[in-house]
Amino acid sequence: YIVVTGYGNLKINLQIDQVIHFLYENILGSYWYPERVYVDNEYQTIPFPFQDESVPAMNNSFHWSFSHLMGYLHTWSAVRHYQQKNGNNPLELIEQDLKKAWGEQENREVRFPLILRVGKIKE
Repeated sequence: YIVVTGYGNLKINLQIDQVIHFLYENILGSYWYPERVYVDNEYQTIPFPFQDESVPAMNNSFHWSFSHLMGYLHTWSAVRHYQQKNGNNPLELIEQDLKKAWGEQENREVRFPLILRVGKIKE
């Protein structure tokens, strides 16, 4: 067997997810490595010369503060690429909207859908 694994875009709630999606697509869209499309397509478009096996949907869940979320977003490669090209931090463009969507709650559950593509050698 072979297992290709990763994780998809985080999910928190509709309001927060919309702000993060705007950052991901509209602000950073052209700053992602081209290969990012494989993650966006949940590895279904990578060359995979194996017999696909079905796997259940799974998530990793964490409880984060707003500062944890911002720290995570700073790790995105597209954020670094944007900063290098434009000289400013793209997170500043959405931080106020993100804070508003986050609200007064100190910690929130953050879910990352796991991406699993499992295959075995074709006989």
